[in-house]
Amino acid sequence: MCKKVLTIGIVLAFVLGMSGLALAANTSTPISFGMGNTITHTQSGDLNLAQTIAKGFFNDATIEQANTGNKAYQTQSGMGNEAKIDQDPRPGFGPSNDNEAYQRQRGFGNTAEIIQEGLNNYAKQCQTGCGNLAYFKQTGDNNGSTHGMQCQSGFGNEASIDMFGSNNQTSQLQRGIRNFAQTIIDGGSNNTTTQVQIGFRNWSQITIFGKSGATVNHYQRGIGLTQAINVATDGQVINVTQTGFGW
Repeated sequence: MCKKVLTIGIVLAFVLGMSGLALAANTSTPISFGMGNTITHTQSGDLNLAQTIAKGFFNDATIEQANTGNKAYQTQSGMGNEAKIDQDPRPGFGPSNDNEAYQRQRGFGNTAEIIQEGLNNYAKQCQTGCGNLAYFKQTGDNNGSTHGMQCQSGFGNEASIDMFGSNNQTSQLQRGIRNFAQTIIDGGSNNTTTQVQIGFRNWSQITIFGKSGATVNHYQRGIGLTQAINVATDGQVINVTQTGFGW
């Protein structure tokens, strides 16, 4: 088992004279090449930056951030890797708003997870390969369209979004074969979700438990497509488009 982890920690404290705004930021950037490595960032406070770059097999990377204005980036390539970003409030550190989370994975059998709680947060996950799993959970209000975005290309991939709150927007894009996309809107109102699938024998599902005013935009193109939309409340808008051939 190879254990080679380079950790670079930089602490920045400076004053931006032109605006008179004082900023304090911590930056953490581990870089890992090999197999079976575990990397964990834990940051509390405002305007922090955490990054992970990992190449190899069965590596585990986690970023935990509390408070406001934080950014997290993780990039992994290889097989059996796990990446998680957790941006949510913690006791004594106030709300967790205006955060950004980005994850990108290439290979197969990888898992990516983002959890955000608060207002005006941004998240994006992209995976390329096969047998990958992406999960995103967003709790709060006024999270924008690209803030809840998942994109996957390849085959046998799964993407899932859980959305709690109001005035939020999410989107999922999948290209390839036998992929599965799912979005659950649980509570809140005036949410918008968009699913796009292009390829062969893809399957998607949207479930709405929330209040009125949800808008669902669903588009599939290809061969042997399946979609299911489950609506448990009134006053929703559903737009479904399929082009291609049957089984």
